[in-house]
Amino acid sequence: MSSVDILDGVGAMSIADAAVEERGLLSSMEVQSTFNEMQSAAPGDQTGDEVDFGTIQGSTISELAEDDAMSHFDLGVAFKEMGQYKKSIEQLSMARQNSELYAEATRVLASAHHERGQSEIAVDLLREAIEDERVIRAAQLGLRYELAGVFETIGRHADAAVELRVITQQAPGDFPDVAGRLARLSDA
Repeated sequence: MSSVDILDGVGAMSIADAAVEERGLLSSMEVQSTFNEMQSAAPGDQTGDEVDFGTIQGSTISELAEDDAMSHFDLGVAFKEMGQYKKSIEQLSMARQNSELYAEATRVLASAHHERGQSEIAVDLLREAIEDERVIRAAQLGLRYELAGVFETIGRHADAAVELRVITQQAPGDFPDVAGRLARLSDA
């Protein structure tokens, strides 16, 4: 599995599911289904940081092997989708220790921090990953795209424009909305 494959939002689930089948782990759909059931059964805590989700197929989340990066990644994504940012951050931090998942786990981790109101942490994580030698060019561009989005939402339009220009120079046409975003930023 490559970082490029992981960045493909449409194919991400099928790639994860293929890895799950190969390794005999829970599929991403099983993880999501289990969490949906647990979330509906959980008491009214919407932040989820206090809810104990117990076990998944007989194993507690804390018992997952630290080197089981794909399971940590899948759980991190599921927790993030449910607004369980603290748990998502824990799981994604473990997943990004894996070289193959580093770029995508960092992107989702940065998104979780940004959604949690910790935008500067998101910026630092994305910049660190962009400079990491393990991250291939295509994944770097995806991380730059994410970074530009963070910059836009926190009002750092000049920084967003810099990232979008790099994308335009290195991969013209790969990100169709970049020209429009650059035009909006220059008008702002």
